[in-house]
Amino acid sequence: MKSILRSGIFFALALGLLASARGGDREPASNRAPIRIAIADSFFRDIPEPLVRPLIEPFRILMASQTGMDGEVILPKGAMQLARDLAEEKLQVVLLHGFEFAWAKQKYPELQPLVIALHRQRELKVYLMVRADSPIRSYADLQGKPVSLPCYCQEHCWVYMERASRDAGQSDPTKFFSALTHPANAEVGLDELADGKVQAAIIDNIAWDAYKERKPARAAKLKCVQESERFPAAVIAYRGGSLDSATVKLFQDSLLEGQKTSVGRQLLTLWKLNTIERAHAGFNESLAKILKAYPPPEEQAKAKKKEAITRSAGSGRP
Repeated sequence: MKSILRSGIFFALALGLLASARGGDREPASNRAPIRIAIADSFFRDIPEPLVRPLIEPFRILMASQTGMDGEVILPKGAMQLARDLAEEKLQVVLLHGFEFAWAKQKYPELQPLVIALHRQRELKVYLMVRADSPIRSYADLQGKPVSLPCYCQEHCWVYMERASRDAGQSDPTKFFSALTHPANAEVGLDELADGKVQAAIIDNIAWDAYKERKPARAAKLKCVQESERFPAAVIAYRGGSLDSATVKLFQDSLLEGQKTSVGRQLLTLWKLNTIERAHAGFNESLAKILKAYPPPEEQAKAKKKEAITRSAGSGRP
């Protein structure tokens, strides 16, 4: 839950600051169309649907209180649906995971990062953790064994697990493991691993760094046997060409300066976020790499269908 709330509060701050950049004109707030904003539903995995609206409502309240200009928050949808709406200018701003933005930009090249949201590091990795004395050496060795994937973990952990399972010959992770548990958070999951309750835990580098700092003795009992490619940071995206370059720069500068304000610092500290920044020089390269490693869902579906046809032909079945 905390990871989702951190992302949500950060996005609320960003949108409030972005709106304030637009609030300097003299046009009455009542004459301005609300900024239509949305968040990919992948940020709300494991969250019951009745709780989603209360989680996103602060976006509108924060924007109104900071700028006097209301915003309209659209209920979460799939990343590619939001990308399409953004490309068609039905939305103005969308929060996507970095890998989702890579998928979206491949299909809608006009989409651009306004800023990227950093949680300690520019890029993230998923770690497959086992006990230090475990004979397990790779993901494939986990077939038929109990594994934990903590609740409310970042979405890249799920993407990694699903692809690794397919690579191991099973598209459904729940059928690959003897059990797939969902402990309350990464720390609990790693504790259970250290205690031998599961054979492996899937977490990311941020969670692992925090665990090593909080529980170094327990962390010494664990090791990483496989890690993912680097996942790019989350993106606050907009449609290129919908705003002129001066306005884009104004928005970016407002966001970058806004994090230095008292409110900005307090929110970033409270939710354990570090900074926001313009997309760095290697950002496009990181998008290309993750796109190659983790193709869009429709390409994965095509590959899965092709594999099924190949297996059927090899078995001699019509």
